[in-house]
Amino acid sequence: MAAEKPSVLLVTERGDLASDLVVLGLREAGERFYRLNVDTLPEEPTLAWAPGGNLRLRTGSREVDLSGVQSAWYRRPGAAPSGSGPKPDAHAFAHREFEAFLAGTWAAAGWRWMNPPAAVAQAEAKVLQLELAARVGLETPRTLAGNDPTTIRALLAELGELVAKPLAGAGLTLDGERFGLFTTLVCTLDDVEPEALRAAPCIFQERIARGTDVRATVVDDEIFAAAIDVPHEHADAVDWRSVPADALGYRPFALSPSPRRSWAALRRL
Repeated sequence: MAAEKPSVLLVTERGDLASDLVVLGLREAGERFYRLNVDTLPEEPTLAWAPGGNLRLRTGSREVDLSGVQSAWYRRPGAAPSGSGPKPDAHAFAHREFEAFLAGTWAAAGWRWMNPPAAVAQAEAKVLQLELAARVGLETPRTLAGNDPTTIRALLAELGELVAKPLAGAGLTLDGERFGLFTTLVCTLDDVEPEALRAAPCIFQERIARGTDVRATVVDDEIFAAAIDVPHEHADAVDWRSVPADALGYRPFALSPSPRRSWAALRRL
């Protein structure tokens, strides 16, 4: 059987709704595409790369030749599972090897990415993004990132309340169960031991009264913004992502010129 030759590659994970919608759009457009769910690795597919843009994937008798890919969608692929069992060091080594293989393969590819994996990694560095946002003129809340209990408690005493958010992700898996880590209101740390604050750095910021929640997507110099409407019964939610998805509303939002210029400048940094 001849190898499939898609023109579009999706690098994502199972259960990602945004990628599901892209799949529907590609099918309607009649595009040839392949969806690589990184969370199915290393079981399937297997991958083989050689210099010159030669990347092939295989699942059973199905072979996919990615040499004809022109554009790629990169959305929350995470990393290949590290496995489990009696040899955690070996699984951790295999996990690092997979991460290195995928990162190098994507960097070597000449496709047009939405978004380039290296840019995604930079965008997910929250401390860096806060610094860059200030440089381009975006107003940001008072912020403290770290794990020093004395400094954290001092900022809380000054402001009266803070919000806390993780540095590197919005999810945590414990005993096989997945938990969301949303932005959380902090009014006191009296019941939190210093050792707990030292255990993992975190971002603490002054709480800003909710106005309009806006999400913006920047493609080259075009900005597509959407307002997220939180219903009245969930008005006390600190993080709109904690509200049931079917309760939220979305509508186009017109950004004023000043933040448009700042966001466009931020993308170019």
